[in-house]
Amino acid sequence: MTAGSDAHIAEMVGQAVTHVDATDHTVAGVLDGIRNGRTETTGKRTPWHISFRQAAGGVKRRIKNRLASLL
Repeated sequence: MTAGSDAHIAEMVGQAVTHVDATDHTVAGVLDGIRNGRTETTGKRTPWHISFRQAAGGVKRRIKNRLASLL
């Protein structure tokens, strides 16, 4: 398993991390660790205030676009 992110803003990039137990610190060694399931994922959830800010921005944008289409 590997961690991933669907970050839409720069401050949230890198919140999901995959730790790989690789005996050989090369690309081949890391890929071998992933294939053999020697991984651990860690991460942080998006703080509520950032989620709220993103949602509010979307609402503001939709209202603005709707008003523009009516005028």
